[in-house]
Amino acid sequence: MFLITLRVYATGGMLRTIGDVYGVSTATVSKVVSVVTYFLARLGKQFISFPKTPDEHLKNKQAFYDIAKFHQVISALDCTHVRIILYVWKEAMVFGKGAFRYYH
Repeated sequence: MFLITLRVYATGGMLRTIGDVYGVSTATVSKVVSVVTYFLARLGKQFISFPKTPDEHLKNKQAFYDIAKFHQVISALDCTHVRIILYVWKEAMVFGKGAFRYYH
């Protein structure tokens, strides 16, 4: 079950194709991904945390800088690091992968 879920996460593949690889139906792949995702999400609070205090922020900033020379980074999500130089802030501005700006 876990391998099916990892394949879906990693490839974003079509459920039918992944089902064919593992010899299961599309419905089974869908259910497996739902169940495994649910249980992984329940474990999130144990294994995922973000800095809460100013000391944790400073410690994380220094660690990111020491490892990869990233400035002013306190946390990472989805293993995507995007350098953003912001000259003007607009309330409705959202940043996506590749530093593309989206406006809502």
